[in-house]
Amino acid sequence: DKHISVLYFKFAIFSGILGILLSIYLRFSEVIAFNNFLKCTNYAFYEIVFCGCTVILAFFFCMSVLLGGFGIRYVPVLLGRSRTYFPKINYISYILLILSFSMFILSLGFAIFSQNDLVINLSYLKVYIVDFLIWSLYLFGMSYFLLSINLILTIGKGLKRIIPPLFVQTMMVTSILMLCFIPLLIGIVTKTLLVSQLNFMNFN
Repeated sequence: DKHISVLYFKFAIFSGILGILLSIYLRFSEVIAFNNFLKCTNYAFYEIVFCGCTVILAFFFCMSVLLGGFGIRYVPVLLGRSRTYFPKINYISYILLILSFSMFILSLGFAIFSQNDLVINLSYLKVYIVDFLIWSLYLFGMSYFLLSINLILTIGKGLKRIIPPLFVQTMMVTSILMLCFIPLLIGIVTKTLLVSQLNFMNFN
């Protein structure tokens, strides 16, 4: 568990640096008007970078530090256990998170290059933006669904021994909220997939 928590921390640092760089780019694009590369004359391009920065910092950075880093490393220790309830699930969750982040970066890159004509016209990449984004959200939901279940089972097993500290109670509440949020996310993504691929609409 210590090894996988270190991997989560490294991933969180990398995603955090990437999100901060995107945020710095947005700030410089607002104050530097003489540089054509930094100036966001295309509002769609600006919105794509802004949304990508927000998703990276909120989902891939904060949740990786909270659940994957501190949760896996300190919850079993505070409960007097050597590891989580299902240690192998942590590795599966980490692999799914890496795949999700890779697909999100591909989707973000396709969106940026399809809106910005710095080199050549790459508007044909718009076809792959939604597909990669949908699969990224699917894998993200599966990753944290497994991780939340693992933490809940670990905490539930430890409740029979000692009264859990405040940090463990906080991780329990966070994991339960993640289990409530992820099915909603999957439902929205599935509806978007049906609309984009099968032309499925609820209303005429």
